[in-house]
Amino acid sequence: MPRIIQNARDFLFSSDFPNDKIIKGDSGSFTVGAYNSAFPEIAHPFTFAPLYILKWSTNPNFDNSFDEIGVSTLDNIQLNGQTDTSKLYLFANNNNGSAVTFYWRVLYFMPPDVMASALPTTKDFEDFNFNTDYNYPKIYLEDRANSSDASIIHGLGYYPQVEVWYMRTDGKLIHLVDNELAFPFKPSADITTSTLTLENNSTSVAYWYYRIYADET
Repeated sequence: MPRIIQNARDFLFSSDFPNDKIIKGDSGSFTVGAYNSAFPEIAHPFTFAPLYILKWSTNPNFDNSFDEIGVSTLDNIQLNGQTDTSKLYLFANNNNGSAVTFYWRVLYFMPPDVMASALPTTKDFEDFNFNTDYNYPKIYLEDRANSSDASIIHGLGYYPQVEVWYMRTDGKLIHLVDNELAFPFKPSADITTSTLTLENNSTSVAYWYYRIYADET
């Protein structure tokens, strides 16, 4: 039976589509002094640069959590990250007059052009393998775009949810979390009801990874 794209938005889960598969999670904390920066490096077990999503908080319970710099900041406190074939690199900034402890969590995902074994991760998170209290984003298209600029036609007729990462020519993989509104220098992504457009602007981009979901924004 063919999958019905329009119906995907009406379900928390659909077996017609693949879902994001976590291959590892990690967490930690570190303290940054007043008006200072820190650059922790955390080893990961993979031989490839994993896709990742990073969250952080100033509270160990994550009562309030934040995305990377560009999406949210807290009182002049910022955190963002990168990965390569051996490590997660964190970049923290504290522009306050007192020390701040950063608590961070990261989820790793396998790139679409990598076929490697990964250990089960359920025991590291919740008690359920599957929990329909939450929506499971349904991957409609995912791939690697082997150019510094790319245009991907999805043709869904609405604005879908999208995740994008870019690999710089220095081997660092970066999750694209914000766009500059004017005179962009950093890589950018533009999504319409038909097309995802990826532009390197003034950054040396080797290639892109993207996921376009059947879920609507």
